[in-house]
Amino acid sequence: MNSFFQDCDLIRSQLQFTLELECNNILNGLGLSISRKNMEKEFDVYRKCTYSDVIVPFNSFYPLEHKLATLRFLTNRLKTYLLRNKVIKQEILYIQNKPIGLR
Repeated sequence: MNSFFQDCDLIRSQLQFTLELECNNILNGLGLSISRKNMEKEFDVYRKCTYSDVIVPFNSFYPLEHKLATLRFLTNRLKTYLLRNKVIKQEILYIQNKPIGLR
């Protein structure tokens, strides 16, 4: 696998691909945390410790599509990931508390 990622890095030098390894039955990556418990998989939202939680302010001069991109991504993630009800409720609260300025 490492040679695959090295080959990917050669395609575009500005990008650096890495291989995430499972730790304590949990694999994190691409905004998703997958854990194995009793031979079942559980999915959760994953945010890196470096996640800044900054979005384009609604009163900025950026196009409306850019401002709504975060909202679309967050709601799409709720619909497409196989999240537990508890996680869905947490994410809905997270979305509602985002300072998007649409309220």
